[in-house]
Amino acid sequence: MGISILRRAARAAVCCAFILCAGCGSKPEIIKIGAILPLSGTGSNIGNQHLRGLQLAIEELNASNPRVRFELVVASDQNDQGAALDAFKDQLVNEKILVSFVVARASCLAVAHQAEVEFVPVFANCIHPLITTMHGNAFRIVPSTTLEIRTTARFLTESLKVDRAAALYFNDDDGNDAAKAFKRDLPQCGLQLLAVEPFTEAAASIKSAVGTALAQNPGAVFVFGAGKAAAGVLAGLRAAGYRGAVVGSSDFHDPAFAALAGKSLEGCYYSVPAIELTGLPDFAARYRKRFNAAPMANGVFEYDAMHIVAKAVDIMLGEQINIANALKKIGNFSGAGGEYTYYEREWLPRMSVVRAQGDSAVAVY
Repeated sequence: MGISILRRAARAAVCCAFILCAGCGSKPEIIKIGAILPLSGTGSNIGNQHLRGLQLAIEELNASNPRVRFELVVASDQNDQGAALDAFKDQLVNEKILVSFVVARASCLAVAHQAEVEFVPVFANCIHPLITTMHGNAFRIVPSTTLEIRTTARFLTESLKVDRAAALYFNDDDGNDAAKAFKRDLPQCGLQLLAVEPFTEAAASIKSAVGTALAQNPGAVFVFGAGKAAAGVLAGLRAAGYRGAVVGSSDFHDPAFAALAGKSLEGCYYSVPAIELTGLPDFAARYRKRFNAAPMANGVFEYDAMHIVAKAVDIMLGEQINIANALKKIGNFSGAGGEYTYYEREWLPRMSVVRAQGDSAVAVY
Protein backbone atom coordinates (compact mmCIF):
# COMPACT_ATOMS: atom_id res chain seq x y z
CA MET A 1 0.00 0.00 0.00
CA GLY A 2 1.52 3.38 -1.07
CA ILE A 3 1.97 6.24 1.33
CA SER A 4 -0.65 8.36 -0.48
CA ILE A 5 -3.23 5.62 0.07
CA LEU A 6 -2.25 5.40 3.73
CA ARG A 7 -2.67 9.16 4.10
CA ARG A 8 -6.03 9.08 2.36
CA ALA A 9 -7.15 6.30 4.70
CA ALA A 10 -5.93 8.22 7.73
CA ARG A 11 -7.80 11.37 6.73
CA ALA A 12 -10.91 9.31 5.99
CA ALA A 13 -10.62 7.83 9.46
CA VAL A 14 -10.55 11.29 10.99
CA CYS A 15 -13.67 12.29 9.06
CA CYS A 16 -15.39 9.08 10.08
CA ALA A 17 -14.54 9.80 13.69
CA PHE A 18 -16.28 13.17 13.42
CA ILE A 19 -19.29 11.55 11.75
CA LEU A 20 -19.65 8.68 14.20
CA CYS A 21 -19.15 10.76 17.33
CA ALA A 22 -21.44 13.61 16.35
CA GLY A 23 -24.54 11.84 17.53
CA CYS A 24 -23.02 10.30 20.69
CA GLY A 25 -24.08 11.65 24.07
CA SER A 26 -25.18 15.17 24.89
CA LYS A 27 -21.84 16.94 24.49
CA PRO A 28 -21.21 18.82 21.25
CA GLU A 29 -18.68 17.42 18.81
CA ILE A 30 -15.47 19.47 18.85
CA ILE A 31 -14.21 20.37 15.38
CA LYS A 32 -10.91 22.19 15.14
CA ILE A 33 -10.23 24.74 12.42
CA GLY A 34 -6.68 25.81 11.63
CA ALA A 35 -5.68 29.37 10.75
CA ILE A 36 -2.17 30.29 9.63
CA LEU A 37 -1.97 34.07 9.24
CA PRO A 38 0.55 36.92 9.20
CA LEU A 39 -0.24 38.38 12.62
CA SER A 40 2.98 40.35 13.08
CA GLY A 41 5.29 42.22 10.76
CA THR A 42 4.48 42.71 7.06
CA GLY A 43 0.87 41.94 6.26
CA SER A 44 -0.27 41.82 9.89
CA ASN A 45 -3.09 44.27 9.23
CA ILE A 46 -4.53 41.92 6.60
CA GLY A 47 -3.89 38.86 8.76
CA ASN A 48 -5.80 40.34 11.67
CA GLN A 49 -8.73 41.24 9.41
CA HIS A 50 -9.01 37.58 8.40
CA LEU A 51 -8.62 36.43 12.00
CA ARG A 52 -11.43 38.64 13.26
CA GLY A 53 -13.77 37.38 10.56
CA LEU A 54 -13.09 33.79 11.59
CA GLN A 55 -13.45 34.58 15.28
CA LEU A 56 -16.82 36.31 14.86
CA ALA A 57 -18.18 33.52 12.65
CA ILE A 58 -17.12 30.79 15.08
CA GLU A 59 -18.54 32.62 18.09
CA GLU A 60 -21.91 33.03 16.36
CA LEU A 61 -21.94 29.47 15.01
CA ASN A 62 -21.16 28.00 18.43
CA ALA A 63 -23.94 30.04 19.99
CA SER A 64 -26.49 28.76 17.46
CA ASN A 65 -25.65 25.05 17.07
CA PRO A 66 -25.56 22.75 20.13
CA ARG A 67 -24.45 19.72 18.10
CA VAL A 68 -21.09 21.05 16.97
CA ARG A 69 -18.54 23.28 18.64
CA PHE A 70 -15.82 24.83 16.50
CA GLU A 71 -12.42 25.65 17.98
CA LEU A 72 -9.98 27.92 16.18
CA VAL A 73 -6.30 26.95 16.31
CA VAL A 74 -4.23 29.98 15.28
CA ALA A 75 -0.59 30.28 14.25
CA SER A 76 1.35 33.29 12.96
CA ASP A 77 3.50 32.60 9.90
CA GLN A 78 5.13 36.05 9.76
CA ASN A 79 4.85 35.82 5.96
CA ASP A 80 7.32 32.91 5.94
CA GLN A 81 6.37 29.80 3.99
CA GLY A 82 8.61 27.56 6.12
CA ALA A 83 6.92 28.74 9.30
CA ALA A 84 3.53 28.28 7.66
CA LEU A 85 4.31 24.72 6.60
CA ASP A 86 5.61 23.82 10.07
CA ALA A 87 2.46 25.30 11.64
CA PHE A 88 0.22 23.36 9.27
CA LYS A 89 1.95 20.06 10.05
CA ASP A 90 1.73 20.78 13.78
CA GLN A 91 -1.97 21.64 13.58
CA LEU A 92 -2.65 18.55 11.51
CA VAL A 93 -0.80 16.09 13.75
CA ASN A 94 -1.34 17.56 17.21
CA GLU A 95 -4.65 19.38 16.85
CA LYS A 96 -6.35 17.14 14.25
CA ILE A 97 -7.73 20.12 12.34
CA LEU A 98 -10.45 19.45 9.78
CA VAL A 99 -9.86 22.51 7.55
CA SER A 100 -7.10 25.13 7.32
CA PHE A 101 -7.25 28.84 6.45
CA VAL A 102 -4.14 30.53 5.01
CA VAL A 103 -3.66 34.04 3.58
CA ALA A 104 -0.09 35.02 2.61
CA ARG A 105 0.85 34.08 -0.96
CA ALA A 106 3.97 32.01 -0.21
CA SER A 107 2.24 30.36 2.74
CA CYS A 108 -0.78 29.49 0.61
CA LEU A 109 1.40 27.83 -2.02
CA ALA A 110 3.35 25.81 0.55
CA VAL A 111 0.35 24.73 2.61
CA ALA A 112 -1.89 24.05 -0.40
CA HIS A 113 0.69 21.60 -1.75
CA GLN A 114 1.01 19.81 1.60
CA ALA A 115 -2.75 19.86 2.11
CA GLU A 116 -3.19 18.02 -1.16
CA VAL A 117 -0.68 15.40 -0.01
CA GLU A 118 -2.50 15.05 3.31
CA PHE A 119 -6.01 15.20 1.80
CA VAL A 120 -7.02 18.21 3.92
CA PRO A 121 -9.03 21.12 2.49
CA VAL A 122 -7.36 24.52 2.74
CA PHE A 123 -8.91 27.91 2.09
CA ALA A 124 -5.96 29.53 0.29
CA ASN A 125 -7.30 33.07 0.50
CA CYS A 126 -4.61 34.87 -1.48
CA ILE A 127 -4.78 36.59 -4.88
CA HIS A 128 -2.66 34.00 -6.76
CA PRO A 129 -4.53 33.53 -10.06
CA LEU A 130 -4.15 29.74 -10.34
CA ILE A 131 -3.85 28.31 -6.84
CA THR A 132 -7.15 26.45 -6.97
CA THR A 133 -6.27 24.87 -10.30
CA MET A 134 -2.75 23.97 -9.17
CA HIS A 135 -3.86 22.15 -6.01
CA GLY A 136 -6.84 19.84 -5.82
CA ASN A 137 -7.73 20.50 -2.16
CA ALA A 138 -7.40 24.30 -2.35
CA PHE A 139 -10.53 26.44 -2.03
CA ARG A 140 -10.86 30.24 -2.11
CA ILE A 141 -13.35 33.01 -1.40
CA VAL A 142 -11.30 36.22 -1.84
CA PRO A 143 -11.05 37.84 -5.30
CA SER A 144 -8.08 36.56 -7.30
CA THR A 145 -5.91 38.58 -9.65
CA THR A 146 -7.72 36.84 -12.50
CA LEU A 147 -11.15 37.94 -11.25
CA GLU A 148 -9.99 41.56 -10.92
CA ILE A 149 -8.38 41.61 -14.38
CA ARG A 150 -11.37 40.03 -16.09
CA THR A 151 -13.78 42.39 -14.34
CA THR A 152 -11.94 45.52 -15.49
CA ALA A 153 -11.31 44.08 -18.97
CA ARG A 154 -15.04 43.49 -19.46
CA PHE A 155 -15.70 47.05 -18.35
CA LEU A 156 -13.19 48.39 -20.89
CA THR A 157 -14.60 46.42 -23.81
CA GLU A 158 -18.30 46.77 -22.95
CA SER A 159 -18.51 50.29 -21.53
CA LEU A 160 -15.54 52.19 -22.97
CA LYS A 161 -15.28 50.20 -26.24
CA VAL A 162 -11.52 49.81 -25.81
CA ASP A 163 -9.91 47.06 -27.86
CA ARG A 164 -6.13 47.67 -27.39
CA ALA A 165 -4.30 47.66 -24.06
CA ALA A 166 -0.85 47.56 -22.49
CA ALA A 167 -0.04 46.21 -19.04
CA LEU A 168 2.60 47.33 -16.55
CA TYR A 169 3.35 45.33 -13.41
CA PHE A 170 5.57 45.67 -10.37
CA ASN A 171 8.41 43.17 -10.60
CA ASP A 172 7.71 40.90 -7.62
CA ASP A 173 5.97 37.54 -7.15
CA ASP A 174 2.44 38.95 -7.26
CA GLY A 175 3.35 41.13 -10.22
CA ASN A 176 4.80 38.24 -12.19
CA ASP A 177 1.63 36.25 -11.48
CA ALA A 178 -0.36 39.22 -12.79
CA ALA A 179 1.78 39.41 -15.95
CA LYS A 180 0.90 35.82 -16.76
CA ALA A 181 -2.76 36.56 -16.08
CA PHE A 182 -2.69 39.60 -18.37
CA LYS A 183 -1.26 37.49 -21.20
CA ARG A 184 -3.82 34.77 -20.64
CA ASP A 185 -6.97 36.71 -19.77
CA LEU A 186 -6.97 39.98 -21.70
CA PRO A 187 -7.11 38.37 -25.17
CA GLN A 188 -9.90 36.10 -23.92
CA CYS A 189 -11.82 39.24 -22.93
CA GLY A 190 -11.46 40.81 -26.38
CA LEU A 191 -8.45 43.06 -25.76
CA GLN A 192 -5.41 43.05 -27.99
CA LEU A 193 -2.43 43.04 -25.63
CA LEU A 194 0.23 45.35 -27.06
CA ALA A 195 2.89 45.25 -24.33
CA VAL A 196 3.52 43.70 -20.91
CA GLU A 197 6.31 45.50 -19.07
CA PRO A 198 7.74 45.21 -15.53
CA PHE A 199 8.76 48.16 -13.37
CA THR A 200 10.53 48.73 -10.06
CA GLU A 201 10.81 51.75 -7.78
CA ALA A 202 13.76 53.08 -9.80
CA ALA A 203 12.92 56.18 -11.83
CA ALA A 204 14.66 54.78 -14.92
CA SER A 205 12.61 51.57 -14.72
CA ILE A 206 9.34 53.49 -14.46
CA LYS A 207 10.29 55.78 -17.36
CA SER A 208 11.23 52.81 -19.54
CA ALA A 209 8.03 50.86 -18.78
CA VAL A 210 5.78 53.86 -19.39
CA GLY A 211 7.59 54.77 -22.61
CA THR A 212 7.38 51.24 -23.99
CA ALA A 213 3.68 51.03 -23.24
CA LEU A 214 2.73 54.40 -24.69
CA ALA A 215 4.77 53.80 -27.84
CA GLN A 216 2.14 51.19 -28.76
CA ASN A 217 -0.70 53.77 -28.58
CA PRO A 218 -2.95 51.68 -26.29
CA GLY A 219 -6.54 52.59 -25.54
CA ALA A 220 -5.96 51.55 -21.92
CA VAL A 221 -3.00 50.91 -19.64
CA PHE A 222 -3.25 48.44 -16.78
CA VAL A 223 -1.03 49.18 -13.78
CA PHE A 224 -0.60 46.32 -11.33
CA GLY A 225 1.16 47.25 -8.12
CA ALA A 226 0.98 49.48 -5.07
CA GLY A 227 3.15 51.81 -3.05
CA LYS A 228 5.62 54.36 -4.38
CA ALA A 229 6.43 52.41 -7.54
CA ALA A 230 2.84 52.24 -8.80
CA ALA A 231 2.26 55.86 -7.78
CA GLY A 232 5.34 56.74 -9.81
CA VAL A 233 3.92 54.96 -12.86
CA LEU A 234 0.68 56.93 -12.59
CA ALA A 235 2.67 60.16 -12.35
CA GLY A 236 4.71 59.10 -15.38
CA LEU A 237 1.58 58.41 -17.44
CA ARG A 238 0.14 61.81 -16.52
CA ALA A 239 3.42 63.60 -17.24
CA ALA A 240 3.54 61.97 -20.68
CA GLY A 241 0.08 63.39 -21.41
CA TYR A 242 -1.64 60.03 -21.72
CA ARG A 243 -5.40 60.48 -22.10
CA GLY A 244 -6.56 56.87 -22.37
CA ALA A 245 -8.02 54.76 -19.58
CA VAL A 246 -5.69 53.91 -16.70
CA VAL A 247 -6.75 50.76 -14.88
CA GLY A 248 -5.45 49.54 -11.53
CA SER A 249 -6.13 46.80 -9.02
CA SER A 250 -8.01 46.94 -5.73
CA ASP A 251 -4.76 48.20 -4.15
CA PHE A 252 -5.73 51.59 -5.62
CA HIS A 253 -8.63 51.66 -3.13
CA ASP A 254 -6.23 51.83 -0.18
CA PRO A 255 -6.23 55.33 1.37
CA ALA A 256 -2.46 55.05 1.87
CA PHE A 257 -1.99 54.54 -1.86
CA ALA A 258 -4.33 57.43 -2.65
CA ALA A 259 -2.15 59.67 -0.47
CA LEU A 260 0.97 58.56 -2.36
CA ALA A 261 -0.56 58.91 -5.82
CA GLY A 262 -2.23 62.26 -5.16
CA LYS A 263 -3.77 63.89 -8.24
CA SER A 264 -2.33 61.16 -10.50
CA LEU A 265 -5.01 58.79 -9.21
CA GLU A 266 -7.81 61.06 -10.44
CA GLY A 267 -9.86 59.35 -13.17
CA CYS A 268 -8.23 55.93 -12.75
CA TYR A 269 -10.46 52.87 -12.88
CA TYR A 270 -10.06 49.83 -10.65
CA SER A 271 -12.12 46.91 -9.41
CA VAL A 272 -13.26 46.34 -5.84
CA PRO A 273 -15.51 43.80 -4.15
CA ALA A 274 -19.03 45.17 -4.31
CA ILE A 275 -19.27 45.02 -0.51
CA GLU A 276 -16.74 47.87 -0.36
CA LEU A 277 -19.52 50.12 -1.65
CA THR A 278 -22.49 48.85 0.37
CA GLY A 279 -21.31 49.05 3.97
CA LEU A 280 -23.19 45.92 5.21
CA PRO A 281 -24.84 47.73 8.16
CA ASP A 282 -26.09 44.64 10.07
CA PHE A 283 -22.80 42.79 9.87
CA ALA A 284 -20.83 45.97 10.56
CA ALA A 285 -22.79 46.59 13.76
CA ARG A 286 -22.01 43.10 15.11
CA TYR A 287 -18.38 43.36 14.06
CA ARG A 288 -17.95 46.81 15.61
CA LYS A 289 -19.55 45.64 18.87
CA ARG A 290 -17.14 42.70 19.07
CA PHE A 291 -13.89 44.36 17.92
CA ASN A 292 -14.52 48.10 18.27
CA ALA A 293 -13.49 48.56 14.63
CA ALA A 294 -15.11 48.77 11.22
CA PRO A 295 -14.98 45.57 9.14
CA MET A 296 -12.87 45.35 6.01
CA ALA A 297 -13.67 43.15 3.02
CA ASN A 298 -11.15 40.49 4.09
CA GLY A 299 -12.94 40.02 7.39
CA VAL A 300 -16.30 39.64 5.65
CA PHE A 301 -14.91 37.07 3.22
CA GLU A 302 -13.36 34.99 6.01
CA TYR A 303 -16.57 35.19 8.02
CA ASP A 304 -18.50 33.83 5.06
CA ALA A 305 -15.85 31.17 4.38
CA MET A 306 -16.27 29.86 7.91
CA HIS A 307 -20.03 29.69 7.40
CA ILE A 308 -19.39 27.70 4.22
CA VAL A 309 -17.26 25.29 6.27
CA ALA A 310 -20.04 24.98 8.86
CA LYS A 311 -22.54 24.17 6.13
CA ALA A 312 -20.13 21.59 4.74
CA VAL A 313 -19.78 20.02 8.19
CA ASP A 314 -23.57 19.57 8.31
CA ILE A 315 -23.41 17.84 4.91
CA MET A 316 -20.45 15.72 6.04
CA LEU A 317 -22.28 14.54 9.15
CA GLY A 318 -25.61 14.03 7.40
CA GLU A 319 -24.37 12.24 4.30
CA GLN A 320 -21.27 10.59 5.83
CA ILE A 321 -18.85 11.93 3.23
CA ASN A 322 -15.48 13.62 3.66
CA ILE A 323 -15.25 17.34 4.24
CA ALA A 324 -13.65 18.16 0.85
CA ASN A 325 -16.50 16.51 -1.04
CA ALA A 326 -18.99 18.21 1.27
CA LEU A 327 -17.49 21.61 0.40
CA LYS A 328 -17.80 20.85 -3.30
CA LYS A 329 -21.52 20.12 -2.89
CA ILE A 330 -22.42 23.56 -1.54
CA GLY A 331 -22.42 25.47 -4.83
CA ASN A 332 -23.51 29.11 -4.90
CA PHE A 333 -23.65 30.71 -1.47
CA SER A 334 -25.45 33.65 0.11
CA GLY A 335 -23.59 35.20 3.03
CA ALA A 336 -22.92 38.44 4.86
CA GLY A 337 -21.01 39.63 1.79
CA GLY A 338 -23.91 38.94 -0.57
CA GLU A 339 -24.14 36.34 -3.31
CA TYR A 340 -21.14 34.23 -4.26
CA THR A 341 -20.96 32.25 -7.49
CA TYR A 342 -19.28 28.85 -7.13
CA TYR A 343 -16.81 27.82 -9.81
CA GLU A 344 -14.15 25.11 -9.51
CA ARG A 345 -13.59 25.35 -5.73
CA GLU A 346 -13.89 29.13 -5.66
CA TRP A 347 -16.74 31.24 -4.32
CA LEU A 348 -16.54 34.34 -6.50
CA PRO A 349 -17.81 37.54 -4.85
CA ARG A 350 -19.60 40.17 -6.89
CA MET A 351 -17.17 42.80 -8.16
CA SER A 352 -17.64 46.44 -9.16
CA VAL A 353 -15.50 48.85 -11.17
CA VAL A 354 -15.05 52.34 -9.73
CA ARG A 355 -13.51 55.58 -10.95
CA ALA A 356 -11.36 57.68 -8.63
CA GLN A 357 -13.00 61.08 -8.34
CA GLY A 358 -11.66 63.50 -5.78
CA ASP A 359 -11.70 61.75 -2.42
CA SER A 360 -14.33 59.28 -3.57
CA ALA A 361 -14.64 56.11 -5.65
CA VAL A 362 -17.66 56.31 -7.95
CA ALA A 363 -19.17 53.06 -9.21
CA VAL A 364 -19.24 52.87 -13.01
CA TYR A 365 -19.74 49.14 -13.67
